[in-house]
This record gives sequence, structure tokens and C-alpha cells, in this order.
Amino acid sequence: MTRDPATLARVLTAALLAGLTSPAYAPAHPSMPRTDAHRALAAGQVPPSTQATSVSASDITASQAALQWTRGDGDACVVFVRQSLGGNAAPSDNATYNANSTFGQGAQIGATGWYCVYNGAGAGVTVTGLAATTTYRVMVCEYNGGLGDQLYLISTAAGNPANFTTIATPTVVTGEISDVTATTAACGGNVTSDGGGAVTARGVCWSAGGTPTIADSHTSDGDGSGAFTSALSGLSPETAYSVRAYATNAAGTAYGDVASFTTAAAPIPPSEPPPEPDPAPGHHLVLTIRTEQAEAIVGQRAAFRVTLSNEGAGDAGAVELLIELPDSVEFVSAQLPAGGAAQPALTAMSLLGRQLRIVVSAVRTGSALELRIVVRPTSRGLIALVASARTADGAIVEAQEQVAGAVAVSADASGGDVPHAPLCGAAGPLPLGLLTAGLITARAARGRRGFVKT
Repeated sequence: MTRDPATLARVLTAALLAGLTSPAYAPAHPSMPRTDAHRALAAGQVPPSTQATSVSASDITASQAALQWTRGDGDACVVFVRQSLGGNAAPSDNATYNANSTFGQGAQIGATGWYCVYNGAGAGVTVTGLAATTTYRVMVCEYNGGLGDQLYLISTAAGNPANFTTIATPTVVTGEISDVTATTAACGGNVTSDGGGAVTARGVCWSAGGTPTIADSHTSDGDGSGAFTSALSGLSPETAYSVRAYATNAAGTAYGDVASFTTAAAPIPPSEPPPEPDPAPGHHLVLTIRTEQAEAIVGQRAAFRVTLSNEGAGDAGAVELLIELPDSVEFVSAQLPAGGAAQPALTAMSLLGRQLRIVVSAVRTGSALELRIVVRPTSRGLIALVASARTADGAIVEAQEQVAGAVAVSADASGGDVPHAPLCGAAGPLPLGLLTAGLITARAARGRRGFVKT
């Protein structure tokens, strides 16, 4: 068996110290016991010549880490971990170190704090039971030999030993609550520390009872450190909620302080407008104006007939009739002619300025209010009467019927010395025959009801 010089020197030194004096490595005295070195040399066992390299840690959290390394040329290797920044592990030859991947539970090298976390022929192990934000040192030692006959290679190599530091959960602060409505609210937070590991998720979580977690309703508002805003939705009106910010890294999820708020009452939907009241049942007023002659003469009387009839199926109560007189005439009289359709009862008649106001208690269905209006033209030109009527039904106060006014006008004569002009009604010219100048007979009959200006 070929041995490298360094290994051979180590074996020979051990043999000499043990009192080996013969080529067969027999004890120098029969009473001298055989040592581990005797057994190793007798079996031709030597330590490995190439140490493990490239020790690294991955998937580091607050309590565990995955360790990897590149194997040397030993039959197997043993991995030791210590809570430390420096130092090397030095296992004793011919000593067996039982491994446990939970830190502190495996065999320790003396009282050095180096705990065995792996013993085998592989190249990786996940160590648990670590403390957060703590630095650990890892060393891998190759060895040859079986149980009780191990010869360890304790020299260092590239990347062996190596250090790693566990991380902590992030530090996050819950933001202010604002813009609370019946179903929404605004909040947020600030990740002030990532705990040594990348923050992969952050937001706020909320619940209507207890302390909220990300198992409850929550938002997702990006990653990394720094401030963020959150929009809460789907809330119930007039409900008390608890909310807090959260942030997640490989070590786990951390939460900010719990804040609380109560949603507003649900808005009252706009009510439907009340239905429009029915108009006074059935009445339908028709207002017309017509002239009694085709021509009028300045200084002499001219007459108009104003008729307000009810052509509907119902009565119209409290009817007010307004007649506007032009500035080019003087008012003479207003009369209710005898005969014809049944006249409604007249309750009031007044003249205020250029407006004649007539009030009747009601216009029954099938009846009509007929007025004969007499005026005296004071200047040549158009004569225009404008009338309007309206009703107020006591059963429905808001119900008023405005009847469009009717207009009768006369056109001014063109040229000559004839001081009169033909008249026309609202529906167009209504010639009733020419009158000789000075022979208009629009006189009020004696005994007729009416209002006469003297």
C-alpha cells in the first residue's frame, strides 16, 4: 500500500510513542497493552489525504439552515457546528461521534462547543434548532476507518470551515387607518427591517373578531422594506374590525401592532319620488276669443266674446279668468250675455290696471263661461286681447290647470282716411260683415248682468 510522506510520518510517530520496536509492531514489553495506534498500523489504516472543501449554507431561516460541501477522499466525513465566528474542529482519532441534525443534540468534541450534526458519506445536511440572528461556524472532517478505528483529517481547506448567520422575521409597523366608509377603509404599514432576509410579501390583515393573521382577509402590497399603503374592501357596515400590518421573509411572518376601527353605516338609497298626483278628474277647459265685428273705429266701441267652456267629464272648480287689455283701448264693460249655455255663478270681477279678473265658483262639465268685453279704441293700430284661465282643485292642492290664452287682434288699415281696421280671432280672420263708420251698435243691453265702466 502506498502512503504519502506526511501520513507515513504521522503513523510512525504514533508507533514510536507507543513503544513499537519491531518491524511487526510488537510491544516493547509483554506487559505493555496494544494501543489504538497499534491497531491502526497493524491494519494498514491511514487518514485521508484530501479534505472536504466549499462548505456553504442555504435556505437560512431563524432556526435552520441547509449545509452543503464538496467531499474529499475519506471513507466518510463528520460535520461539526459551533456557535462562533472562528476556530477549527479537531476530532480525536478512533473516537466515534454520534450525529444529530438538531444543533446541540449530537456528540460534542470535549467541551469545545463543536457539536456533531452529520456523520456519513454524503455531502449535505439540514441543521435545525438554531437561534435567530446568530453566527455559526461549520467544519467538515474527512476520515478513514470503521467504528472505533477512525483516523480523521483535521486540516483546513478552501471554504472549510465556513460561517453563516441565521436571520430573523422582519420588523413592521402598522400604519394609520383612514377613509373609513361602510364597506372600505385605507391603512398600510412600514417594513423597518428585513431581519436579514429578503421580504417576499407584505400588506395588512383584518378580522371582525380576535387578532388577525394572514389566514384572515388580507392585502398583498408588494415586497421589500419601506412604507406601503393598503386598501381594505368587502367590509360590513357598522362593524368593528381589528387590523395590523404584516411582512414575510424566509424566517416567517411578523406583524405590527393591532389597530381597530368601525365602519360607517350603509348609505340610505335615494327614495323614489312620490307619484305625480292625478289631475282633477275629467275636466278640460277650452278658451276662445272672437270679435263681434270686422272693423273698429277709433273713439267708438268694439266688442269681443271670451268663452271658457268645460269639454271634459268632470267639473272644474274655482276658475280664475284673466284678460289683458292693450294700451290702445279704454275698458267700457264686461257682461254675461243672457241665454245660451248655462252660465257659471260669478263670484268676483275686478279691473286692476290693464288686467280684468273674473272668478267663478265652478265650470261644470258641459257648461261654459261667456263674457262680452267692450272696449273703446283710442288710437289706430292693432287691438290684441290676451286671456288665460286656471283652476285649483281643492282635493289636490298642487293640481292646477293652466289654460293657454287666446288672442284676438285687428290689423291697422293702410292708407286713406278710414280710421278703422278689420278684426281677427285666435283661429284666424273671423269677418262678421263691414260696418259703416260711426254706425257700430255694440251697446250693452239694459238688464244684462255685467260690469260697465262709465
